[in-house]
Amino acid sequence: MNKFYCDAHNSLPVKYSMNNSTTIFVTYCSAKKNHQSDLMPAVERYQSKRIRQIYSAARSLNIDCYILSGKYGIIGSCDLIPDYDYMLVSEDISECSQKIEKQLKILKIDQIIFFMRPLTEDKNVKPYLETIQLACRKSEISLTVVNLTE
Repeated sequence: MNKFYCDAHNSLPVKYSMNNSTTIFVTYCSAKKNHQSDLMPAVERYQSKRIRQIYSAARSLNIDCYILSGKYGIIGSCDLIPDYDYMLVSEDISECSQKIEKQLKILKIDQIIFFMRPLTEDKNVKPYLETIQLACRKSEISLTVVNLTE
């Protein structure tokens, strides 16, 4: 299993871009997980090539990477999380987006770049997209959606 370099710096948003705004990369969680019982960094808990690639790209650009979890809202890629099984569904969008709004306010985020597989490839992504869109709209945060192709 790959070990990812996580330190205290990775859980804090960094200043990035010419206008000095706080930008973060975000992608959604994965159903496939490492089921070890102890706490582990989110980037190790989720067994997803997509998450690993976005995390690596973010690190190379000195941008923090977060993962959108239906259970926890947005979590830092190095935040320690337990094993769990929860998929965000449309009925939970409002509650989850409110949680994310509070998190974004605390983190003082100005811009999110959200990476996802196209909805035509994975319909389960739709509640995650709608959640981050709603949270960003209500928080007046710039959102850029990037559709990933394999």
